[in-house]
Amino acid sequence: MKINKGNIIIFALAKWNGTYSSTTFSLAEEFSKENKVLYVDPPMTWKDLIFNFNNKSLRDKIRRSTSRENTVLINKNLTAAYLPPVIPMNFLPKGKLYRFIKAINERIVFSSLQKIIKATGIDNYIYINSFNPFFDHSKYLHPILSIYYTVDNIAESAYIRKHGVWLEPEIMSGMDLTLATSLRLKKQNEKHAQNIFYLPNAVNLEIFDHEKQYEKPKELVSITTEIILFTGHLDKRTDIELVKSILKSHSNRTLVIIGPVSLKEEVLAKLNEYENIQFVDPKPIEQLPAYLQHSDCAIIPFRCNDLTKNIYPLKINEYLAMGIPVVSTIFSKDILGFNEVISLATQYDEFNEMIEKEIAGNSATKVGKRIHMAKKNTWPNRIKQFWEIISPYTPPIG
Repeated sequence: MKINKGNIIIFALAKWNGTYSSTTFSLAEEFSKENKVLYVDPPMTWKDLIFNFNNKSLRDKIRRSTSRENTVLINKNLTAAYLPPVIPMNFLPKGKLYRFIKAINERIVFSSLQKIIKATGIDNYIYINSFNPFFDHSKYLHPILSIYYTVDNIAESAYIRKHGVWLEPEIMSGMDLTLATSLRLKKQNEKHAQNIFYLPNAVNLEIFDHEKQYEKPKELVSITTEIILFTGHLDKRTDIELVKSILKSHSNRTLVIIGPVSLKEEVLAKLNEYENIQFVDPKPIEQLPAYLQHSDCAIIPFRCNDLTKNIYPLKINEYLAMGIPVVSTIFSKDILGFNEVISLATQYDEFNEMIEKEIAGNSATKVGKRIHMAKKNTWPNRIKQFWEIISPYTPPIG
C-alpha cells in the first residue's frame, strides 16, 4: 500500500461545520475521497461552555464535547471528533503558569483523542496541525509524519496572537514539515521550520460549476442594475475608503456584499448611507455560485499591509471558476500570479476604471481563460501536490 492510501488526522483551529468555508476542512473533504480522515474540532474552554450553554448553534458541540457520543460520521471516510472542554488560559501572561495550564490541557485533549483514534481504527497516520499551535501532540501521539499548516499571519489574528506569536515558531520547529498557504507566510517562517513548502488555497469545481444554471437568489431579484460583488468577511483587511470610492464612481450599479461584517458601527453607518449598496447575510459555500453567476464583476478590495501580504484568498479561484470578471488590489505576491486573467489596481481611480473595462469588455474567450486558470487550482491538484511534497520524507506504508 502506498502512503497516499494512509490515514490522516487533522487537528484544526477551524470548526468542521463553521459559518463559512475553510482551507482546512476543504482539504479534509478532498483527502477523504482516497483516505480515512479524522477531523478534530477545536476544543471549547469551560468558560465557552458555560457562557454558551443555551446557544442553539453550539448545542450539539456542547453535548458531544461532554459525552461519549463524541464523533460524527460526515462521509464514509471522514469523521469529525469533539474533545472535552479545557481550562481557559488565553488571559494568562506568558510564563510558568501558562505552560502549566497548557500541559494540563494537552493531557486532557490528547488522552481523549487517543481513545477516539483507537475507537475509529486509525493507525499509521499522518498528523496535520492546522493553525492551532496551542496544543502540542508530541508527548502523546506518534504519527508517521507530523505537519504544521500555517494559513494566516498569526500576529494579525486578533484573539490568538497573544500567545500564538511565540507558540507557532515552537510548534513548527518540532514538526517534520510545515506547509504555508501564501508565499510570504512561507518566507517569513523559513527560520522556524525544518522543511517548509507552499501549498495555497484552491477551489471545489463540483460546487463552483460554471456550466450549471443557477436560480437567481432572492436578494438579487429586485436589483435592476449591473451588480458588483464581494464575498467574504468585511473587516479590517478591507479598504473601506476604496469601497466608498466604488460606490460613488459606480452609482449606476449595485455593490452586493455577502458575508459577515466586523466594522465599527459608525463605519458601517457611513456605508449604509449609499443607496447602491446591499448587504447579504453569510451563505453556505454551496449557495455562492448562484450569486456569482448573476453578477457582472467581482472585487477584492483589500488593503495593502502586513496582514494582507500573507493572504492567498479562497475567493479568487471561486470567482474565476464561475468565469466572472475580477478586479483586485495588489495586496500580496500571490495575487500577482493571476495577472493574466484579472485586473490589478494600485489606485482608487484605476480600480474603478478597471471595473468599467472588465464589465464592458467581457467575452466568452475571457470567461474561458478564467475558468482554465481556476482548473489549475483545484483541491484535487492540491492533494496531488501534498503527496509530492511529503513523499521524500515518509516511507510507503505496508
